[in-house]
Amino acid sequence: MDRWKRFVDWCQQPSKVKIRTFNPRNIMIIALSVLIISLITSGSWLYQVFSVTQTPDLNRENYESLFSTLIITEDTVLNEDHQGSIIIEADDVTLDGNGHTITGPGVWVWNSTERMWWPTSCGITVIGRSGVTVKNCHVTNFAFGLTLSNSDGCTLLNNTIYDNVYVGISVVFSVNNTILENTVHSTRNVGESYDYTGLAVGNLEEPYDYTGFGVDMSFGNTFKGNVAYDNGWGFSIGEFEIEIFEEEMGFIPEEYEDNIFEGNTAEGNTKAGFWIGGLHNPPPFSNIFFHNNLIENAIQASVPPTEYGYSNTWDDGYPSGGNYWSDYTGVDADGDGIGDTPYEIPAVSYEWDEEDPNADPIPIIGEPDGNNVDRFPLMAPFSG
Repeated sequence: MDRWKRFVDWCQQPSKVKIRTFNPRNIMIIALSVLIISLITSGSWLYQVFSVTQTPDLNRENYESLFSTLIITEDTVLNEDHQGSIIIEADDVTLDGNGHTITGPGVWVWNSTERMWWPTSCGITVIGRSGVTVKNCHVTNFAFGLTLSNSDGCTLLNNTIYDNVYVGISVVFSVNNTILENTVHSTRNVGESYDYTGLAVGNLEEPYDYTGFGVDMSFGNTFKGNVAYDNGWGFSIGEFEIEIFEEEMGFIPEEYEDNIFEGNTAEGNTKAGFWIGGLHNPPPFSNIFFHNNLIENAIQASVPPTEYGYSNTWDDGYPSGGNYWSDYTGVDADGDGIGDTPYEIPAVSYEWDEEDPNADPIPIIGEPDGNNVDRFPLMAPFSG
């Protein structure tokens, strides 16, 4: 428990620069860390409930009669919808949602004394597991849709995650997993809040869009054929701190494999299609992006300013090609389906309104750093 407390404290340290690279991983890591703590601790709770789509007349007394936590320790196929959370507590098992929906209470609960989440704030949780498969599930109305943490060799396949608050699919402290053909959309906080009696206690002026796919402190993972639309950030790829990884996992890897993002679609996300972080040291691996479709996102893709950034790979060479960018203005004179000029990914920092922490950060788009270039942009969306 001490290591988690130190980790959360580290995440909450303020930046030393006023204009800095916005880091949605802080939203994901801090929130997810206290969620994990809540799964392994107990204590006296003070409940405050924030609405996603609030269940009518929900309160602390009737919650457990309306929602239950399903523990999975063997291969399981759902034969009906489930109201409440699911936790995987065994290695090498498969949860097949069979197209059914896992629905949350439309609330997430924060213990203001112990600074932790109620465990039922997450739809499906896989923590410290190996060889788990989660497939064909629909997950909605939680703070976090599907969370993979401290795990390896797992597969998330053909899940649909929608109308959750913070992160649709989270991959944290995890290696060598496959995230395949999932769809995440409409991740946002509607802003209404209640105490546990149902009394309204405040609200945001406007809904705030959050993260579709969140990746942090993780390497060697493959994201292929996924779709993220109508979120804030479609894909948020955070930084990697060796010291933090070692402290949490208990070892330093002898070698690192790259994260691969192949054939994914990010469309209509209100902050960025692909957001790549990196406030400290470059990680000992790269992120590789090719055959992805970036369509009408507020910012198609962004990397940190040069002083914080590192190189990523944005294509698969010629003639395989790179990614499709809906705002690419180049031409294809030779008709090979690949643009004749590169697509450069801008460096983006964000300025915060310190008087209004709920306000959207203002993106400051800088010049490309030359280290993040799609050399072979596709002229049409990749279709596989």
